[in-house]
Amino acid sequence: MNKKKPIKNSRFVYLIAFLLGVSVATVIVHYILDNHNPDFLENLAESTAFYVELGIYFVSSIFFGFIFCLSTPFVVRWAYKIGSKFERTLSSYTSKEITSGTIGLILGLVIAFLLSDLIKQIPIEPFSTVLNVITYLIFGFMGIRLGINYIGEIIIVNKKDSKDKITENYKILDSSVIIDGRILELVRTGFLEGPFIIPVFVINQLKNVAENTDILKRNRGRRGLDIINSLKNEDNINVIISDTDYPDISEIDTKILKHAQQYNAKVITNDYNLNKLATVMQVSVLNINELSNAIKPVALPGETMRVNIVKPGKEHGQGIGFLEDGTMIVVENGEDCIGKEMDVTVTTSLQTNAGRMIFTRIM
Repeated sequence: MNKKKPIKNSRFVYLIAFLLGVSVATVIVHYILDNHNPDFLENLAESTAFYVELGIYFVSSIFFGFIFCLSTPFVVRWAYKIGSKFERTLSSYTSKEITSGTIGLILGLVIAFLLSDLIKQIPIEPFSTVLNVITYLIFGFMGIRLGINYIGEIIIVNKKDSKDKITENYKILDSSVIIDGRILELVRTGFLEGPFIIPVFVINQLKNVAENTDILKRNRGRRGLDIINSLKNEDNINVIISDTDYPDISEIDTKILKHAQQYNAKVITNDYNLNKLATVMQVSVLNINELSNAIKPVALPGETMRVNIVKPGKEHGQGIGFLEDGTMIVVENGEDCIGKEMDVTVTTSLQTNAGRMIFTRIM
C-alpha cells in the first residue's frame, strides 16, 4: 500500500497557504466593493456599512484561507512532481548545454520583445495579443534549441583558440581502478596528472562493498577507500570529491560516463564493459590494463629466458609459467618439468584481451 509522503515543515506551509488565501480574498473583496458597490451597502448607515464591510472581509478571508489550506497537499505534490520532471530533464543535459540554452532563450525573448512593438500596431486587439504571446513562445523555443546546438560549439571553439586560457584536464576514477591500486603508483611517478574527480556515488559503492559479508569483497572495498585516502594525502595531487549525482540513473557506469560528459573529462578504468560503453557514448577512456600490456617487454622469436613451470597447460604436454609482471609463458612439452626452472626459447607471442601470452619450447 502506497502511503502519501508527509509535507515537510507542514505548519509553515499551511500558514503560508492561509495567508495567501487571506491576501487573495482581500484583493477580490476590495475590487468588488470599490468597482461594484452593492446596493444594500448604500441603504445602510455609514457606521453600519463599515462593520458590514469588515465582516465581509473577515468571512471571505477565513473562507479563502480554509480553501487554500485544503488544497495545499495537492498543490505541493503537484509542484513536487513538476519539479522532479524538470530536474530529470535538466540532468539529461550537460552544464554547457544548459548555459548555452539559457543564453539562447534570453536572445530569443529579446528578439520577441522587439517584434512585439510592431505587433501592437495591429488594430484588432484580441488577435494582436494572441499573436504577441505566440511570438514569445516561438522565439523562446527557437532560442533554446539554437543555443544548445550552436552557441555551445562557438564557446568551445573560442576556448580552443584562446592561448591565454588553460582548460582543466579532468580525469574521473571508477571503483575498479581505485580497488586495483596501481593508479596510486602511476600518480606518484608522474605518468598521470590531475585533477582527479571521484564522484560521491563511486565512494558510496566502495562503502557498500566494504560492508559486504563476504570477506574478500569487504577487503576489496576497504582497499579502495584506503587508496582514496592515500591519493588525497599525496602532495601536488588535486583530488576532487564531486557531490553531483543523477537520481534518475540507476547504473553506476552510466552515471560515470554522464559525469565525464558534463566535465569534458576522461575516465580511468579497468572495466572492460565500461570501456565499451564509453566508446558508444564517445567518452575518452584510459584503461590501465591496456597500459600495462603496452609497456610489457616484447619477447621476440629466438630469445631465451628462464621460467619456473608451475602447472600443466590446457593442451596435452604443455606447462605453464609466469614472468614477474604476470605474463603467461606456455612451454611446449613442459608438463613433465612442473616445479622446475627451465631454459626455454621463444617461438611466438600472442596479445589477447586478458594480456600477452608467450609460447616457448624447452632448449
